[in-house]
Amino acid sequence: MPLNVAFLWHMHQPLYLDPFDSKFIMPWVRLHGVKAYSDMLYVAEDIGEKSQDFGVTFNLVPSLIYQIRQYETIEDTFFTLSKPHPSALSLQDKAFILKNFFSCHWPTMVEPYERYRQLLEKRGRDIDAIDLEAVAGAFSDTDFLDLQVWFNLTWLGFSHRRHPFIRGLFQKERLFTEDEKESLLAYHKETLSGLLERYKKAWDKGIIDISTTPFYHPILPLLIDTDSARRCMPHATLPSRFSYPEDALSQLAMAKELIETEFGRPPKGLWPSEGSVSMETAQLAKRAGFEWMASDEGVLFRSARDDRGSLFDAYRVLITRGADNNTSNNISGDTGSDGINMVFRSHELSDLIGFVYHKTDTQTAVSDFLGRLRAISRDCKVHGWGRGEPLCAIILDGENPWEYYEDGGKGLLYGIYNGILEDDDLRLVTISDYFNVNIEPYDISSLHTGSWINSDFSIWIGGEEENRAWEELLLARLALSHQEGAGNIDEERFKEARRWLYAAEGSDWFWWYGEQFHTEFGAIFDELFRGYIKRAYGALNTPWPSSLEEPIKRKKAQIRIKEPMAFIYPVIDGRLSFYWEWAGAGAIEPPFLGSMYKSAEYIKEVLYGFNEKEFFLRITPTDLDQWKNGDISIIIYIKGGKECVFSFPEGSFFINGEAVTGNDEEDKWIDYEFCDLFEFSLKFSILDINIGDKVDFFIEIIKDKVIVERWPDAGEVSFCMPDKDFEKRIWLV
Repeated sequence: MPLNVAFLWHMHQPLYLDPFDSKFIMPWVRLHGVKAYSDMLYVAEDIGEKSQDFGVTFNLVPSLIYQIRQYETIEDTFFTLSKPHPSALSLQDKAFILKNFFSCHWPTMVEPYERYRQLLEKRGRDIDAIDLEAVAGAFSDTDFLDLQVWFNLTWLGFSHRRHPFIRGLFQKERLFTEDEKESLLAYHKETLSGLLERYKKAWDKGIIDISTTPFYHPILPLLIDTDSARRCMPHATLPSRFSYPEDALSQLAMAKELIETEFGRPPKGLWPSEGSVSMETAQLAKRAGFEWMASDEGVLFRSARDDRGSLFDAYRVLITRGADNNTSNNISGDTGSDGINMVFRSHELSDLIGFVYHKTDTQTAVSDFLGRLRAISRDCKVHGWGRGEPLCAIILDGENPWEYYEDGGKGLLYGIYNGILEDDDLRLVTISDYFNVNIEPYDISSLHTGSWINSDFSIWIGGEEENRAWEELLLARLALSHQEGAGNIDEERFKEARRWLYAAEGSDWFWWYGEQFHTEFGAIFDELFRGYIKRAYGALNTPWPSSLEEPIKRKKAQIRIKEPMAFIYPVIDGRLSFYWEWAGAGAIEPPFLGSMYKSAEYIKEVLYGFNEKEFFLRITPTDLDQWKNGDISIIIYIKGGKECVFSFPEGSFFINGEAVTGNDEEDKWIDYEFCDLFEFSLKFSILDINIGDKVDFFIEIIKDKVIVERWPDAGEVSFCMPDKDFEKRIWLV
C-alpha cells in the first residue's frame, strides 16, 4: 500500500480587538488573509480542481474566523493610517507609520523592491537608534504615500500578483496616487470578505477538510488544571492552581458551533492548541463530539511506543467513563464509544517546511522532501509499519513560514503536492478521510501530558511572567464564580465577562511572556491580555485589582551581536588551549524565537574576533558526534574588498568565485582545525581591505544539500578592520 501523506496547515491569529475601542490593534488577520490564507487555498483549489486524489486539511481557529467576519465593519489601526493623504497625518501618525510600516521579513518583502528598500534606508534600519519624529521631517508626502502603498502591497501573496492592477503597482514602484492607494486597500477588504466562502466551497467539493481548535486557542490541559504541568515539568515553579475544565469544554463547544454555523457542517478533527494534550483533553474532545485529534511525535513516544515505525500508525486513545486521571474534576461525561482517534505529526518533516527549506533553492527542497517520503514508504513496506495503511502526518503553521520564501512558498507547495500525486508509492489524504477507511488503530491507555514543544508546557507556565499572568487570570475567574454564586448580575453580563475571560485564556499572551521569544509588539500583547481581564471585571461590576495597571512584560535589552572588546590570538587547534584564549571575542547570539518555535540544532555557540592581521571564528557544535560523522558541512562567507567562501570539511576556498590553491605553510591565508570545537582564521590581507573598511560574514550549516541553519538568522555580522589603537578606544568607551 502507498504511504498516506496528510498535511494539516494550522491557521491562527489571537484576538486583536481593542478591549476599550471598536478597532483591531494589530493587522495580522488582514495581512495574512491577503497572503498565506489566500495563497495556500489558491494552490489547493488549482490542483484540487484537476485531481480527484487531492486532499489537505486546514485547521481554522475560531478567533481567526471571528475576526475575518468582523472586518466587514471594523478596521485595524494600520489600515486606518494607510487611508489619509500624508498631508492630513499628524506627527504622531507619521512616527507610527515609520516605525511599523516595515513590519515584514526584509530579505523577501523589502530588499527585492528598490523603492521600498530606499524608504527603509532613509528611515534607518536600527529602530532603537532612530528619533522617529525627527526622521518624519525628512520624509516628503510622496515618501509617505509610497510607504503606505508598499507596506500593503508587499503583503499581497503570489495568488494576487497575477491581477493586472496589482502587477501594475509592482511595476510602477513609486509615485503612487491616492486613487491607486484607495483601490489597493479596497482590494484588501474584498479579498478578506470572500475568503471564508472560498474555504467553504473547497470543503464542499472535497478538495480540503477543515478541522479546528478551541475558540480562543487556550492550552487545554492547563485550563483543565495547571497542576497537570507537574507531570511533564516535575521541578517547575507553578502558580496557584487554576482548574476550570468547564471553560475548556465551553471553548471546544463554541469552536465546533462556529465552524458549523460558518461552513454548514461540524468539524470532525481537532488540533488542540499547540498540540497540547492529556487524558483529560482527550475526554473533553470526545465529549464535545470530535472524532479525531492530533499532537506531536514527542507526545507519542512518551505515551506508548518510541520506535521510529510507531510514528506511521494510527491510534485510539481509550477513555474510561468516569475516570478523572488525577484531576479533582470529573470531566469525562457520557463519552459514548470507547475512545477518540489520534495521529501524531512527524516533527522533522514539519520543521523542514517551516524552518529549513526557505534557506535553499526550491528544486533541492522539493527533491529532498519527496525523497524522504519515498524512503519512509519503502521502510513501511519492508518493516510492515502502519498495518498496511501507514500514515505520515505533517502538521505545521500555515501562515508564518511563507514570508521567508522568496516566492511565498509557491514553488515548494506545487512541487510537493504534484510530486506526491505523481508517485504511486505516495497518496495525499485528509486525516478525516484516512479514518473513514478500515484502519486498525493501536490503543493508547495513558496519553502523555504535554505539547509539541519539548513535550511540556514550559513556554506557557513556570516562568515569572507567565506565572503572574496565570495569577491574574485566576483572580478574575474567581471573581466571576463568586458573582455567579451571589446572583447579583444578569446572565447577559455573565456571558460578556466569560467572553473576555475566554479571550484572556488564549495561549498567545503566555507565548510572548518570559525569555524564550521576542517581538517588537510584546508590550501590545501584554496590554491586550490585561485589557481583556479588565473588561471581564467591568462586566461583573467589580473593580479590577491595581496590579492589572502594572505591565507583566518587562522591558529587556535584546542583544543580537556582542561586539569584540579586545584583540585575540587563539591557537587554531580545534580545542580550548587555555582559559583566556578567546577572552575579548565577540559573539553571535542564538537566533531569536518569534511567532514560530525552532531551536538551534547544529551550532551551540559562535565566537568571533580579530587582531591587527587576522580574523578568527570559533564554532561550538551542539552534537559533536554528528559533526564528526561528517553528516554536515559548514560554509563561511566573508566579504571585504573581495568575497571569500570556505567550506568544511571539504576544505575548499574560493575568492571572488574562483577556487584557490597553494595556501603557503609559512604564511597561511587561512587556517582551520576541528576537534572539540571548530576554529578558523583568515588573514585580512586576502580580503584586499584597509584599516576602517567594513567586513561582513555569516555562517551556514548544510545537511543533505539543504541549508538547515544560519548564523545570524538573517543579514550579516559586520565589523571594521581594526588599527593598532582599537583596544585603547574600547577602554575609553
